[in-house]
Formats: sequence, structure tokens, C-alpha cells
Amino acid sequence: AKGVEVLVSSCVVEAVPDRSGERLTGVRVGAFSTNSGLRYSTATTRLIECDTVLMSVGWSPAANLLYQAGTKMHFDHDVQQFVQEQ
Repeated sequence: AKGVEVLVSSCVVEAVPDRSGERLTGVRVGAFSTNSGLRYSTATTRLIECDTVLMSVGWSPAANLLYQAGTKMHFDHDVQQFVQEQ
């Protein structure tokens, strides 16, 4: 979307509360490197003011009915998800 900043190779490393500790006022975002075992650098953290954090666990197909029907599934590394065996 226009005007939306996308931070790549980054993750939320801290949720920042208000003084009462009951409300979110921001998040601290750190850059990470896969070369160092997904470690983030505190030298590169950045505070982003916000009152809500949304999180996604990625796309996951609804395979529950397939499992219940006895379908055999395997992990496909090309698409990074479980798929039905042929």
C-alpha cells in the first residue's frame, strides 16, 4: 500500500508500555541477520510509536478436513508448507 513502510530482516524485540504498564505506546524493532543465527543488534533498534501490534504466522492452508479424511501430507520445501501426497 502506498505510504506503508516495510521493514525487511527485522523483528519486534520489545513491546513498550506506558508508565502504568497497562497500555502499549510503541515497539522497538531490531534488524537481524541469518548469518548470526537470527540474532538482532541492539545498536540498530528503532522505536516505533503505536497502540496495537498485529502478528501473522504466515499462510497456512486449512488442511484439517484432509487430515480427518486420512489424507497423507508431507512438507514441501519449495512452497514451505504441508501438501497432499500424490
